[in-house]
Amino acid sequence: MGLKHSYLSEQQIAKLTSGAPVIVIPEWNNPVDPSAMAVLSPNGAKIGYLRKTLAQVMTARLAAQITHVFSENFIPTVE
Repeated sequence: MGLKHSYLSEQQIAKLTSGAPVIVIPEWNNPVDPSAMAVLSPNGAKIGYLRKTLAQVMTARLAAQITHVFSENFIPTVE
């Protein structure tokens, strides 16, 4: 959450620009928070995580969209 908890080096952080695209993916198998949403740089390097409150909203919306597309009984799991 935020750059102070980033997985990037200071040099990599310095290369980030405002408005640059990022990849946001759910981490449903995250043992600390099943609602965790990881933020990755365009080349796939983990930057960090969304704030927990935002991640919970986004995870719920994503799960609802997946359920709508696949079936009402679909529960996302990662093995």
